[in-house]
Amino acid sequence: MTLSSPVPDRRAAWRERWAWRLLVVEAAAWLTVSVAALRLLPFRHVARLMIGRAAPADTPLSASGLPPPAAISRQAALAVTRASTLLPFPCVCLPQAMAAKAMLARRRHDTVLHLSVSSAAGTGMTAHAWLTLDGACVIGGGAPAGQVEIARLS
Repeated sequence: MTLSSPVPDRRAAWRERWAWRLLVVEAAAWLTVSVAALRLLPFRHVARLMIGRAAPADTPLSASGLPPPAAISRQAALAVTRASTLLPFPCVCLPQAMAAKAMLARRRHDTVLHLSVSSAAGTGMTAHAWLTLDGACVIGGGAPAGQVEIARLS
């Protein structure tokens, strides 16, 4: 009976740690681009360049028919969330959804970015953004109670 060497396990763990770190760096880069674009450009240009076109409400969220790639979307969401805590500027829901959308688009996954607003008396207008992949929420937690979805961008 021979004992297997622990070296492959260490190498695999090392590769996994570095893959995660690179994913967080990619997320930080997309967050930086998203925040800069939102601050410097009119939203119509940001929507056209980074987010995509309006998706009709009655179209299916995925035309692929494949099962949702939950592991990939979960990793992208975790990386964006982690990177947003490391950056020196605030990254709220819209830049996070834009960054996750860019990361998943780079991996050839069709996502839909949703925007909603609420105008409650005395509190002013509030807005929220979230991202879905094949109907499942990737980042942003979905539509908050009392808000109305105003745009769906694919």
